[in-house]
Amino acid sequence: GKISITAPLGAGFEYSIDGTNYQDSGNFINLTSGTYSVTARNTSDPTCVSTVLSVTINDVPNAPATPTADVVQPTCAVPSGKISITAPLGAGFEYSIDGTNYQASVDFINLTSGTYSVTARNTSDPTCVSTALSVTINDVPNAPATPTADVVQPTCAVPSGKISITAPLGAGFEYSIDGTNYQASVDFINLTSGTYSVTARNTSDPTCVSTVLSVTINDVPNAPATPTADVVQPTC
Repeated sequence: GKISITAPLGAGFEYSIDGTNYQDSGNFINLTSGTYSVTARNTSDPTCVSTVLSVTINDVPNAPATPTADVVQPTCAVPSGKISITAPLGAGFEYSIDGTNYQASVDFINLTSGTYSVTARNTSDPTCVSTALSVTINDVPNAPATPTADVVQPTCAVPSGKISITAPLGAGFEYSIDGTNYQASVDFINLTSGTYSVTARNTSDPTCVSTVLSVTINDVPNAPATPTADVVQPTC
């Protein structure tokens, strides 16, 4: 800390912060925490000493702890990220994700992909800055490609249709033929005639849905009518 005498001033005075050691300068620097007894005395008569001004130098403040944060990654539906500070909290702190611009709010929204250095600092002493928490906002995910599928049409023997997804494949996808109900299996069986809207979506982000493949299941074919015939019988 530092104590600077503001009065009395002039060549006729010298100053002390311990009642013993006096100096011409009114500035006392590099002070550790503690209580100091500030006095002035006449240079012409060192026995003429002022009453004491008690001054306290505080302890060195502590920087905030490294922040913790909740992170919301971008989705296909909301293509930006969010960082929300969860600690330290309170009116005595402000927060930054770039080490330069600070704010009172714990929420940083509409973030593009990249790595952010999250810090907290004391509002009472902006030089007291925490160590950084590194947070990565991912790229916006890609929706799956439009599905491809094999189609089995109804027959007289098997009077229902089947749609089997052939791409995209893998544990990261699930599939629908109505845009609402999704399943991990690529096979949709026992289908009646009609037009189906086949889509795939990411299991990690259900808002990432492919464009639609339209598939038609035909009506069950009709068996031929009972035959009619002309008959010629044998003769002699």
